[in-house]
Amino acid sequence: MRAGILIYHPKLKSILTVYRYKNGQHYYVLPGGQIEESESPIEAAIREIKEEVQLIFKPEYLKPAFTYDSDDNQHIYFWTSYTGLENLTIGGEEKERSHSQNLYEARWISLSDFPHLPFRPKDLQIRILSFFTRFENR
Repeated sequence: MRAGILIYHPKLKSILTVYRYKNGQHYYVLPGGQIEESESPIEAAIREIKEEVQLIFKPEYLKPAFTYDSDDNQHIYFWTSYTGLENLTIGGEEKERSHSQNLYEARWISLSDFPHLPFRPKDLQIRILSFFTRFENR
C-alpha cells in the first residue's frame, strides 16, 4: 500500500506536485510513497511529505480524500490546505537521486492548468480533478 497527500493552496488555487524529468520524459506526480510495516496510512503520508518537500503536518489537519487502486497497489490519499508562500525544496531520497537526467522539483500547479499537464498515472489525475470539482462545489 502507498499513501500520499493532496496539498491545496487556496490563495494560489493550486496543488503541490513533484515535477519529474527522467529518461527524457517530463511529467508530474503527487508526493507520497510506500507505507512501512509499522505505519498507519496517515503516518506514512506525513513522513513522505516531510521527506520529499520538507513540510510537516499534524494528523488532525489531514482529511481523507480518496483511495485509488492501480494494477499492483492500493493508494490512500489525504488532503489538507497550506497557505505558506516560501519556495519548497525536495529532500530525502529524491534529493539524493536528483541530477540533470533524473530531476525532482516541488511545484505548485494551478487547478486550471492541472488537466493539461503530463501527470502520472493518468487515472489518478482524473480522480484528483473529480475530487477538487466536488470540493469546490461545496
